[in-house]
Amino acid sequence: MSDLLRKLSGSRSQPTKQGTLCDLADDSGAEVFRVLSSETARTIYLSLQDESATSSEIADYAGTSIQNAQYHLTKLLEAELIELIDTEYSSKGSEMHVYSATDDPLIIVSGSDSRLE
Repeated sequence: MSDLLRKLSGSRSQPTKQGTLCDLADDSGAEVFRVLSSETARTIYLSLQDESATSSEIADYAGTSIQNAQYHLTKLLEAELIELIDTEYSSKGSEMHVYSATDDPLIIVSGSDSRLE
């Protein structure tokens, strides 16, 4: 096994110093692809790579309802692609969560280790 693969071996839920491994052959890889199969989810995920935002800001950016944005945010959180980083309060006193993409780059692999050596 190459040095790079040793550094990257693990599952989606185990970030490494080099990135987060998403293996298409396991359930976590399938979950990431299922979540990102939605154009809205991809738009949200990519926007959060650049800047953190609240669900209402995300909904505006993605051109969707807050409810739909929150649905996709929940799926992205479950797949560990984004994280809750802060809480802000609106002028009316409503609590608003602030989301950001995880810091780890997403590394997608397929095939056995022997093919990658």
